[in-house]
Amino acid sequence: MSRILVTGLNPAWQKVLEFDALTPGKVNRASSCREYGSGKGLNAAMVLRRLGHDVSLLQVVGGVNGHRLCEFSERSGIQVLNVRVDRETRVCSTLLDRQSATVTELIEPFAVDPEERVTQRLLELLPVSAHWDALVIMGTAPAGVGPGIYLQIARRVRASLLVVDVVREMDEDLLQTANVIKINAGEFQQLVDRGIDWKGDRLRWPTALVTDGGEPALLVENRGGVIRQTRFRLPPLVQVYNPIGAGDTVTACLTHGLLEGLSLEDACRAALAAGSASCLRLLPGDYDPQIQQRLAAAIEVTA
Repeated sequence: MSRILVTGLNPAWQKVLEFDALTPGKVNRASSCREYGSGKGLNAAMVLRRLGHDVSLLQVVGGVNGHRLCEFSERSGIQVLNVRVDRETRVCSTLLDRQSATVTELIEPFAVDPEERVTQRLLELLPVSAHWDALVIMGTAPAGVGPGIYLQIARRVRASLLVVDVVREMDEDLLQTANVIKINAGEFQQLVDRGIDWKGDRLRWPTALVTDGGEPALLVENRGGVIRQTRFRLPPLVQVYNPIGAGDTVTACLTHGLLEGLSLEDACRAALAAGSASCLRLLPGDYDPQIQQRLAAAIEVTA
């Protein structure tokens, strides 16, 4: 069992509403509604906890939804490190349309007051002397949190493995601090468009796993200045239930595989299979290990 710190600075209270058919511009009555704690950091923390790790979650919470999130996290066996703020934690709503097999995600805004000193309070929760087996940095920080918060956390926390799954806060310093980054294809292109060139020789890119939904995932490695690319072609899924949070599952399982000593290729294969398997269930990060194994065996790997 490894000791892991996950950042989940922008959590959400999640509602999932199912509709037999969803018609825009009309009154739509849901056939079911589920509520639970969510957000990229919490989703990843849940997966890592189920895999047997000792997980702490650093988060910013406020109001009634913040209390719900804390209770949900603690019931799930996750140790929470909370900075409480005045504003209400956001609600995110997932709309599942069974007729068209489409998913719509509605995300509320969330920001903190700079006068609440959230950046300083977050860092004060992290003892400099503490050691972690892994630090997993997830998701966009709330508006109002000081710039460079993730780099400050990475420099303050002593961790053997640093996995980063963010794009807006990614800069060259954070990129070169990370061991592994996990982003999707759109986010990867954003970094390239910002001039963070993964093919150039100016920066030392870390290992990068780039996902693209059901399309092949790309593993990019910099081996002594030589770029090596490996593609993972995923088997098609017969029926997707809820793909929200699949990327968070991939990040968590990739972290798990690396901590367990798997080869990079095997860790990516298992993580991508877990992400695909999670699309077949309602809750983020929930997947059948037997289905994960079958999917992993069916992934085609090409250099």
